[in-house]
Amino acid sequence: MKIKELIIYGYGKFENRQLKLSNDSLQVIYGLNEAGKSTIMSFIHSILFGFPTKQQSERRYEPKHGGKYGGALFVENSNHEILKIERISGKSTGDVFVYNNKGQIGSEDELKQLLKGMDKSTFQSIFSFDLKGLQHVYELNREMLGKYLFLSSIFGTEAIYLLQDKLAKKQDDLYKPNGRKPILNSLLTELKTDRENLLNAKAFEDEYHELILEQKKLEQHLNEIRSEKSAIQVRLKQLEKAAAVLPLLQQKQNCLDELAKLPAPSEFPENGLFRLEQVVAKLHPIEGQLQTLTEKEKRLINDLKALHVHQDDVLQDWQNVHSLKDEFLLIRQYLTESETLKLELKQLQKKIDEDLLYLFGSTNEKEIEHIQTTMIMKEQLKQAVKQYTQLMNQKQWLDEQFERAKETLEESEQQLEKLKSLSIGKQKRLELEAEKSDLEAQLEKMKHRSDVIQQKEQLKSQMTKREKIVQKKKKAWKRVVFGASMLSMIGFITLIAFNQLFYAIVFLPLFILFLMLGPKEDELLHHLKEQYDQLENSLQFVNHGDVKRLEDKLEQIKIRLLKEEQILQKIEVEAMNVENKERSYDRIVSQYETWERDVHQLQEHLQPFYHILKTTDEVAPELLLERYERIVQCQKQIREKEQLREKLQHIKEKVRQFSEKLAPLLNRYQITSSHLEGKVLELNEKLEKAVSILTSLDHVKEELKEIQSIRTYVQQEIEKLLKSANVSTVEQFREKSVLIQKRKELEKQLLWIEGQVSSKGAISLKQIEEEFDLKTINTEESKLESALEELSRKEEAGQKRLAETKVRLQNIEDSGTYSELKYKFEMKRAETKKMAQKWAVYAVAKDLMQKTVDYHRANRMPKMLEKAEGYFRFLTGNQYTSIMLPEEKTSILAKRRDGVYFHAEELSQGTAEQLYAAIRFALVEQMSERIKLPIMIDDSFVNFDHERLERSIQLIRQLSKQYQVLLFTCHRHIVDAFHEQEIITLSEN
Repeated sequence: MKIKELIIYGYGKFENRQLKLSNDSLQVIYGLNEAGKSTIMSFIHSILFGFPTKQQSERRYEPKHGGKYGGALFVENSNHEILKIERISGKSTGDVFVYNNKGQIGSEDELKQLLKGMDKSTFQSIFSFDLKGLQHVYELNREMLGKYLFLSSIFGTEAIYLLQDKLAKKQDDLYKPNGRKPILNSLLTELKTDRENLLNAKAFEDEYHELILEQKKLEQHLNEIRSEKSAIQVRLKQLEKAAAVLPLLQQKQNCLDELAKLPAPSEFPENGLFRLEQVVAKLHPIEGQLQTLTEKEKRLINDLKALHVHQDDVLQDWQNVHSLKDEFLLIRQYLTESETLKLELKQLQKKIDEDLLYLFGSTNEKEIEHIQTTMIMKEQLKQAVKQYTQLMNQKQWLDEQFERAKETLEESEQQLEKLKSLSIGKQKRLELEAEKSDLEAQLEKMKHRSDVIQQKEQLKSQMTKREKIVQKKKKAWKRVVFGASMLSMIGFITLIAFNQLFYAIVFLPLFILFLMLGPKEDELLHHLKEQYDQLENSLQFVNHGDVKRLEDKLEQIKIRLLKEEQILQKIEVEAMNVENKERSYDRIVSQYETWERDVHQLQEHLQPFYHILKTTDEVAPELLLERYERIVQCQKQIREKEQLREKLQHIKEKVRQFSEKLAPLLNRYQITSSHLEGKVLELNEKLEKAVSILTSLDHVKEELKEIQSIRTYVQQEIEKLLKSANVSTVEQFREKSVLIQKRKELEKQLLWIEGQVSSKGAISLKQIEEEFDLKTINTEESKLESALEELSRKEEAGQKRLAETKVRLQNIEDSGTYSELKYKFEMKRAETKKMAQKWAVYAVAKDLMQKTVDYHRANRMPKMLEKAEGYFRFLTGNQYTSIMLPEEKTSILAKRRDGVYFHAEELSQGTAEQLYAAIRFALVEQMSERIKLPIMIDDSFVNFDHERLERSIQLIRQLSKQYQVLLFTCHRHIVDAFHEQEIITLSEN
């Protein structure tokens, strides 16, 4: 399906808006925020699947200013038919109408058939998605993909798939293996309790069962009595039927006796009387026709005698006259043509004289007889005149080119002088270039200021770090010195105490030497400080204001040199232009000389033509061809004049021959007309009248013969009918017809009697005739009625005993708890059985549904993932090579080119969205086996870098060859990647 046009009556901000899509399958709809992109996308969803209800959280986009709510889509189906889908406010989701190209109206069913049962949520899950939808890739798992594949292969909706969860919930509501609250669990518990109570009431069961057995025997005995009564009643009905049928059988016998006395139907023809009357009715008009034709024959013979013609010669003479009459039409044309030819001959002679006077000044035809007018000469003359015309055209063109070349040359020279005046000169240009070099050298020295500042900051950071390290070392040395001092004092005091003065004196210098060997100044820190001071000093000599001033001055010099370079280039180009135009001017002058030479040669070539056509060279060459044509025309007219004279002579000869053929017939039939046409007409009229009389006479004779034949046939038919009835006269035939009619009426009566007998019941007529008479019927009826009364008395007694038994059973049931427990137990067991059957139905349905989904997941998912892998590889530039969805994993795995696997939630935002887009496109292709719907994408590529965005657009273009793609975006850089004819721009208003 392909959307061709949107007509919005009222939807959100749009009212009375028409949006026509291009014929391309790829359409970009661009607009800033709040331009209406999401509104249009929602409008398409609503027209196809219905408006959101007021109970749903989805926006309804009702018109802000009132007005008609809804609109229409023009779509092209798979049969390339244009359909109009219109939806307006009405029921909860709106009233929908589908119009075809013949104006026929469909409804919701036709739309569902067009969408192949697709519902809104499935469409949005596969064909229509936005950025929010792409970010749900982390939620996509094996179960959800199985669902989409299941939906892509059946003619159902998402509700079919949700039925699986619904069935599981209904199963759990009925029964759980360890549950207490489900209905079936509660019923089983109650049934167990009721069974225990029923077993406790077993003491009353024996007596109760004996009464039950007695009740069954009484009911069986009553059934046997009723069967016997039914058989007796059937026999009584048979006897009643036999009593009613016996009089009819007597009437039947009477009919058979009377039929035996009448003639058989085979002795009389079928519809004999009717056929006889018809034949007799035909005979009377035939006799009248015979009398009329005989009188007409006599009258025609008298008319022929009155014309005084020979009957044997009339036909031959009439044929000859008919032939001459046809020939006379040609002769009359000849006579008319003769007058026309004489007039044409006169006019033609006048034209010849006029042409001769124009060409030669006289009417003498000999002047023109010997002039050669061959095709070769005509072609040579044409070529010469054509060459002359070309030379004149060339002269005009050369004049125009000369003026134009002269004018453009002057303009170019003026422009060149103007450009030279704008140039600053070579000396000034050299001075500016030298000044530019000096400024660039000065700036080169100053351009490292930012690098020096950066180095200064780095050194400062290194100095800070080094100072912290030195401080730590000093603190550690102080701790060591403090510890050593304490130990030294203790040792010194100990040595003094033990009178070891020598060791004490030696120990004291060593301790002082140890203190002198303490940490010195850090050389690295000292070196860093020296470098920092040097950079600080170098920065003092660089003033930021001086740099800016030099840069501005250098920029001005560069601009002046650039302008000068442009002026010099223009001067060089203009100089070349002047040189080219000078060469063009020289070429035109040389062409003038060539033209004059060609004109002189042509004049010499035309001299023989002036002589042949008998004229002077004062006549312009372009008139020579006209003179030649006039001479050729005049020669042709002279030849035509001779042909007209020959044709007139031929006509005179034809008229003379016709008169000779007509003369004998005129004398024979004494024709007295004065002119030729009158003679022919009078002769033809007289012969046509005679031929007409002869023809009428032949027709009358043929009709007489035909009528006589018909009369003979009718008489033969009457004889056949009389013979078939075995009679000799018509009266006898009619009498026999009356008897046959009476026989038919008796046969009808006999059929009625047999029908009445058959309608009395199932007993056969043969049985009635063999077994019954009125006496035996009455005797048997009396016996059967007595037996029926006896059975009725037995039935009454049995019913009484049965009622007593039922009363005793009722008393037992009413007196104890057994009946209540039994009833309660059976009702509970029936209810439990019903619930168990219901649970089994849900279990089987759920199992079948699960097997169906597993089948689609197992058989269709590998193909889908293979296609998605191809799209994903393309979108990521082969950075990722495959997609997997293992059974034990809850989300999709993507394999990178280096072999590392990533879960969907571990991918970057852009890569995850590309993965989801690839899966979406693969699902669309799977769904295309059943239906092709437009793909709608709303700003889903904003997180893609420029390379992957370019690949995404390439992929969309590839998909648009098979599907219609509608891309909604508010980003200019995305729109710039598409052609202008593929873009529709929405304004904010």
